[in-house]
Amino acid sequence: LEGFQPDLAVAKGASLYGRNRVTGKGIRIKAGAARSYYIGLDTSMPAVPGFRPKVKALCVVPQGTEEGSELLIEGQEFGLVTGEPAEFRFFSSEVRSGDAAGQILPDAEAELEETSLLEVDLPPVDGFPLGQAVPVQINAIVTELGTLELWMKHAGSDRRWKVEFRVRTE
Repeated sequence: LEGFQPDLAVAKGASLYGRNRVTGKGIRIKAGAARSYYIGLDTSMPAVPGFRPKVKALCVVPQGTEEGSELLIEGQEFGLVTGEPAEFRFFSSEVRSGDAAGQILPDAEAELEETSLLEVDLPPVDGFPLGQAVPVQINAIVTELGTLELWMKHAGSDRRWKVEFRVRTE
């Protein structure tokens, strides 16, 4: 094509997008999440030799959620281990379109596809011994850049932790 300038095309697209966001005018193409996304929840079961306890899954982003959306998992508290390495297992599904944010599935490994495993060190909370679960609420944000941000807010203070996961693949 004559006059093809990819750099200029990207710049024009970015400026139009910015103008539409600020003014609320113009055409905006929206897309929803192609999958539902979940985080794994460890179950508290007595240790049985040779038996692995099932991992539950918490739906944090239902399929079809628009980019830029923020979802608060209300009415539920979860335990977050701080002060030592914590693992976050991410799962997804292309077919579970009816799940809602906050819904818990009893067996993640049987019903979902494991997408990623993140290990992070989260700073401890004053007044809680290292390794003790801190009560948190979960807030999920799907950004326009294709990142799933999970914010975990301590129930007794303004302390928050963020874990990010890329939902778009290249």
